[in-house]
Formats: sequence, structure tokens, C-alpha cells
Amino acid sequence: MGPTLVVDTGDFLGSPDKAYGYDTDLMLTIMKMIHYDAATIGEADLRRGVDYIKDAAARGGFPVVVANLWRSGEEHVRPFAPYVLTRVGKTRYAII
Repeated sequence: MGPTLVVDTGDFLGSPDKAYGYDTDLMLTIMKMIHYDAATIGEADLRRGVDYIKDAAARGGFPVVVANLWRSGEEHVRPFAPYVLTRVGKTRYAII
């Protein structure tokens, strides 16, 4: 198998009550081993809070990309990058 772009489309942290049936630390370890290129967040991730998501992404070794999320009361302040550029093999990708 050749180079692969790996992304997650949200809810990678599971639910605070573990309703998804997996442990966040285990999931982050797996994501780091697989070398995820980026992830975005889902509603279950948001329930944990922005700071928790940032810490988890740092532990998982991947950027979080969200183009339509702003901090309440802070005009033009994004808690996450709206996109990321990455190279997989000889191809460059913009993940939005």
C-alpha cells in the first residue's frame, strides 16, 4: 500500500460518559501510531470543551481543523485552524 491521507471527521474523543464504547487515551494512542494528518470535531468532542480538544490533539500528534467555529464573545478569534496543508507522498493536500 502506498502513501495514505488519514483524517477523522469528528467525535474522535468519544463521549464523556464513554457511550461510544472506547477510551479516549487508547484512541489517541492509535491515532498517533497511524499518523493521522488531521481531524475535525463533532458534537461529542465539543461537549468536552475546546481546551480538552486542543490537549488531546497535541497528545495524538495531529492538527484539528475547523473552519466554522469561533470563540463566543471574541470576534475573529478561531480556536482551531480553518485548514491545514500536508504532503502525503508526492502530493500536497489542503484539508478544510
